[in-house]
Amino acid sequence: MMKISLSKILDVLFFVMFIYFTSVQFNDIDSLLWIVVYALAGILAFISFIGKPVKMPARFLTTGLIIYLLFNTHLLTDWLNAGKPAFIDYEATFIKEAEQMRELLGTLIVLLVSLYYGFLKRRSP
Repeated sequence: MMKISLSKILDVLFFVMFIYFTSVQFNDIDSLLWIVVYALAGILAFISFIGKPVKMPARFLTTGLIIYLLFNTHLLTDWLNAGKPAFIDYEATFIKEAEQMRELLGTLIVLLVSLYYGFLKRRSP
């Protein structure tokens, strides 16, 4: 009987999730940035799934994302000052602050996954 580890399940889940995230970015104004960010996270998951080491690439991605977030903390205050417009819905929005919060949330998701691969995940046997 084949034993499937939680680690492999997470690899597949993250890979599928980030490929989906990548695919919905093509109609965005700054799509290239987000396609690259989500694709990198998906590639980390795939590489981990096939059993190759991802610790160092994940740490580089983590560092880049932290720097990006530090330079974009104003997005949170912009959103608060705009009256906290809804950003979690299924419709396209033309409210700049709502779109920025979606991007910030996406960055945080990628950051959490890159932290997992860079610092928490043990290499699969």
